[in-house]
Amino acid sequence: MSTPEDIARMVELIDLCDDGQLPDLREFVEIDEDDDDDVQYLGEASLEDDTGAPDNTSRFEIDSVVIQGKELRRNGTAELVDGDFMRVEKMYIDVNGRIQLQGSLLRRTKHLDGMLDQKVNELCLISQSKNCQTEAAPPTYVTTRPVEEAVDIRECVFTNQPFPAHTWRQHLPHELRREDWRDIKRLASEQMQLTCRWRFNQEIDGNKVISQSFTRLSEKEADAQKGCSDVLLWRNYRGKYGSIGTSSPSKRKHDPANAAPFAQKRTSLPRSDATMITIEDDIDESEPEIVLVRRKSTPNSTTVARARNDAPPKSPYTYGDICTGAGGMASGAVQAGLRMQFALDHDHDACETLRLNFNTRVLEEDVHAFCTKLKVRGYLRVDVLHISFPCKFYSPAHTIAGKDDEHNVATGYAVKQILERCRPRICTFEQTFGMLRPANLPHFRALIKQATDAGFNVRWKLVNLADFGNPHARKRLIIIASCPGEPLPRFPEPTHGSGPGKKPYTTIHQVLSRIDYASVPAYMQHYSEKRGAEYDPHQPLKQAITCSGGLGNLHPSGTRSFMPVELAALQTFRLSHRFHGTYTSIKTQIGNAVPCVFGKTFFGKIIEDMREYDKTVAGYTPPVVKLD
Repeated sequence: MSTPEDIARMVELIDLCDDGQLPDLREFVEIDEDDDDDVQYLGEASLEDDTGAPDNTSRFEIDSVVIQGKELRRNGTAELVDGDFMRVEKMYIDVNGRIQLQGSLLRRTKHLDGMLDQKVNELCLISQSKNCQTEAAPPTYVTTRPVEEAVDIRECVFTNQPFPAHTWRQHLPHELRREDWRDIKRLASEQMQLTCRWRFNQEIDGNKVISQSFTRLSEKEADAQKGCSDVLLWRNYRGKYGSIGTSSPSKRKHDPANAAPFAQKRTSLPRSDATMITIEDDIDESEPEIVLVRRKSTPNSTTVARARNDAPPKSPYTYGDICTGAGGMASGAVQAGLRMQFALDHDHDACETLRLNFNTRVLEEDVHAFCTKLKVRGYLRVDVLHISFPCKFYSPAHTIAGKDDEHNVATGYAVKQILERCRPRICTFEQTFGMLRPANLPHFRALIKQATDAGFNVRWKLVNLADFGNPHARKRLIIIASCPGEPLPRFPEPTHGSGPGKKPYTTIHQVLSRIDYASVPAYMQHYSEKRGAEYDPHQPLKQAITCSGGLGNLHPSGTRSFMPVELAALQTFRLSHRFHGTYTSIKTQIGNAVPCVFGKTFFGKIIEDMREYDKTVAGYTPPVVKLD
């Protein structure tokens, strides 16, 4: 039988090469000195940003320099001795008389720990942003290298179009197509065109990296004549479910504006070369959508209706939840204003709990059954999808192999299939911080790669849910992904803490004082007697709630454990939330839940960002080309 490690090796492709410019994604810092001492995360920022340096008084700018007999000018691309590349923005002679190159750092995708597809001559832009920086101000990172480190001048195209648009494969001489593929790859790697479609960004606060992301380049970042409309990328991906405001097709007439503007294509070389450069793509996004009009005429509202939605969203955005459990994150999503279309979980008691609380389709099955069904129901197409894969295997508390380990790990490798079925605008993930422990990093990287393989932008961060109103510290790995053409939402700012404008941390007393015990069913008031010390309830709970109640499962009186109703309240479930199952089952459901209070704030921010982008989609007008 395969072990979880075997599964990871079979799926992932990880290149451990690192040349010191990009922080090694395996080098992390400790979160605290208690239960997280084996967790590695995003360490100190190691990128030295040279933006604005050196001072104008210490340099003499030049327009070009000759490298290997070739002239390098501004906006040209230099290959560096360490294997990286630079898109040169400035060249100057420093005070010591040395020629310096300054520009953006580029890296081959195969050198990014296997989180991007490792295609020949595909590059990724490396950047850095500050915590206070907004998406309106794109992240920047400028590096400076002496001209001696430049070994060649290369052609590099920046594009937001998906692979294989604008690749060296399009310029491969026909006579070379009969050569050995390994020789062609070597030739391409050393001499032929490079293409950059992705950006890796690390967000820093002071000198600490707090989040990282992979995003596709935007239309604005693409070279002239090499990009396409982000709105069209969005519509192509969403297809007939791509109208703003809702994903449900059941009550909507067909609108040409919502249809994918390009037909599905398959292009390939002759059969003898098929193993070399066969290209398969769901859609052709290389051509811009245009409106053709006769000379002396202007496009009217009917002309452009097929590429425009004039009304802002009227109906709620739709939501689906996979591995829903008792519905913690789902409750937060509904409270934020999302309309739930389906929930999936394999546990019977959890599904019964969902049926008691949500007026939605509850799919009682595991992820593998979900992914292998032949028919995709319309209700599966949602605007926002959340996934909380089983986390026991990655938990720091997991010290003994369990009978479900292999199944739980394999579930995390179904991301791409899930995205293909649900086609969400936004997909979010929640996991234990233990997924970032050294032994589990291959699984984390494989998850990220599945998202980027689907063309999704993806951002990840460790979040302490106490900063969002949860009455106990609960550190979780939160991942946000957005579909092609959809801007990647940012994480919401913390609502609780000691900083200005924040609420105080939620206390045990604040939570328990809201419970009307007289109206609570008897099965939710079960408890066991304890002999502990009494403690002050006017403070947050010191230990996180787990499936067994947690090490802190002690009422402030010190005489008993918490009741299930109290545990649920401490996980920020509404007091009206009902549970199905035995005492042990209910505690497990509560302990596995994501606190609802975080979900409400989290999805509220995502809704805001989607509404803002919907204005862009609604106002989009394709280019107008006059015909004779």
